[in-house]
Amino acid sequence: MQVIALGTALVDCARLRTAIEALGERLLLKAYTQTELEYCHSRPHSTECFAAIWAAKDAILKALGLRAGGPERGQIEIRFENGIAQAVLSGVVKARAEQMDIGGFLLSTAHTRLSATATALGLRR
Repeated sequence: MQVIALGTALVDCARLRTAIEALGERLLLKAYTQTELEYCHSRPHSTECFAAIWAAKDAILKALGLRAGGPERGQIEIRFENGIAQAVLSGVVKARAEQMDIGGFLLSTAHTRLSATATALGLRR
């Protein structure tokens, strides 16, 4: 397993909470998949969960050399299986990963009440 890309991101939970309160469903439906929405809403601290997923998506976009603020965030779905974050890519994001010969990502996420962080290691196919 060879690491060929690295991205990391840090998200301010209070800032994301303010954005969600201001933009509501419009932001949530643009940035998160239905699976992610259901997962975060089921958690006791949903804002921190949303922030950790946001950070994971940004870390992947950075590893791929893509702009973190674009519509590509919606082409990444973060799933948690047995506490392990996994990414499912589609669209331009998937094409870019294939172009870079990335077969998948190792993801690590963490959060406190104040911030969330994620690191993404792109692994050669």
